[in-house]
Amino acid sequence: MIKNEKEYNYSKECANKFEYSISVIQQDEAWRQNNPESWQSDIDVKKSHLMALKK
Repeated sequence: MIKNEKEYNYSKECANKFEYSISVIQQDEAWRQNNPESWQSDIDVKKSHLMALKK
């Protein structure tokens, strides 16, 4: 639970980093072609963390 403005800003920054990371991974066609399970797993983990931050 976010208790103050500092924690809110930190959580927002982390969420932005997860969103950016997800978009970069989704564009990595070489990784997707060479190791689709790992590629999808990494996206799923980052989306899970992102959803937890947005609660």
